[in-house]
Amino acid sequence: MKNNKNIVPVIVYVNMYTSKKNIWKDNKEISGIYRLVNIITGESYIGSSKSLSKRFTKYYYWNNLKNLSNKIPRLISKSIIEYGYLNFNLEILEYCEPDLLLEREQFYIDLLNPEYNMHKIVN
Repeated sequence: MKNNKNIVPVIVYVNMYTSKKNIWKDNKEISGIYRLVNIITGESYIGSSKSLSKRFTKYYYWNNLKNLSNKIPRLISKSIIEYGYLNFNLEILEYCEPDLLLEREQFYIDLLNPEYNMHKIVN
């Protein structure tokens, strides 16, 4: 897995499929920055949430992915559908206070230039 710029995640969940329960349990009502990494292509997506467990729930609802809803970015949705959860790792890049989320997400987008992020400016 490509992890450029020597970023050391707080935690890495290898294989989103088998780590599903731990992902929810460990991140319940915690805010932070995350990175989804396609282990086949090395491409990634960076996001943030005030409640990481709620955000990750959206990735696990297959209908959300298939319908390419506005709540889940299109490129990462298409990739999860194509490659499957087994081929994605989830990294928690950092936990932070909700008022710092956008600033910290922008930092990681600027640093890592994730391929699945269609918009390179966080709003």
